[in-house]
Amino acid sequence: MPGGPASTDLHIVTGNQPYLSYPRVMGHELSGVVEQADAGSGRVAGDAVYVMPYLSFAQREVGVSATVGLSECDDAQLARLTDGEFFDAVFDATGNAQAMERGFRFVAHAGCYVLISIVQGDIRFSDPEFHKREATLLSSRNATAEVSRPWPRRCAPARCPTARCPRTAWR
Repeated sequence: MPGGPASTDLHIVTGNQPYLSYPRVMGHELSGVVEQADAGSGRVAGDAVYVMPYLSFAQREVGVSATVGLSECDDAQLARLTDGEFFDAVFDATGNAQAMERGFRFVAHAGCYVLISIVQGDIRFSDPEFHKREATLLSSRNATAEVSRPWPRRCAPARCPTARCPRTAWR
């Protein structure tokens, strides 16, 4: 099946990936053709398929229940999925600075934004909006299971009602 490089691979080749350089063995997304499929799997022999490891990891290990593809109406789709509250955890693995900057607005109040992507330049976001949401920002450049396993715990909103917390806890 014809395939192409992922954007991370292109960033490496063009010198825009800050931690890796060419020549190296690249590739972290897979594509192929189904040769055999179990009945009821939703796949048949000949289907073109692809695997996006970060997305698969998020669904399997973090419990992501829905995904939305980028489109002209993705803001509305995301708002509809969450009754306008958006998401407790947002993961970005695009390798695109504009997408990374855009992701900040999809983080719910007390939510967590995990940047798996790495770009050469700066990422900008609205500091007042970020603070208003009381959000957490995490990053990972490896996304191995050992490194990523704490994400759900680290992204969980604080469970401390202010009425029960001593004032000193907030200093």
